[in-house]
Amino acid sequence: MCGYCSGTVTNSDYFGVGGQNYFGYHHNEAPGFDYTFAAGNVQVDPQFVSPAIPASTPDCGNAATMIVCAAPIIAGFKTQNPAVAGMGYQPPGACVPDQYWPSSWLPVSLVPDGLVTKPCSQ
Repeated sequence: MCGYCSGTVTNSDYFGVGGQNYFGYHHNEAPGFDYTFAAGNVQVDPQFVSPAIPASTPDCGNAATMIVCAAPIIAGFKTQNPAVAGMGYQPPGACVPDQYWPSSWLPVSLVPDGLVTKPCSQ
């Protein structure tokens, strides 16, 4: 974590689950973080199918994969608003180069297949 973080958010869509489509930021409430909204930002309601957070941890012991176990949760967070088509959850795919993969503490070999898209060369 940085001691003092700052930046500018531009050309982005932002939203909150359950109708909480608001971003509020007050520097005094989070000292050390200073972000500014600039041009091109759009508040978007993704119109999720049925955004529900499970009341307890799913029991995936008998599921073939974590993705199969989480399928009902993932389906609820599918977007219906054309303005955000292609955003949100993306199923894992073939490996891709990823310079930001934290290989020093998370070796690719320890990550189960089908959980996330893994980097090819690490």
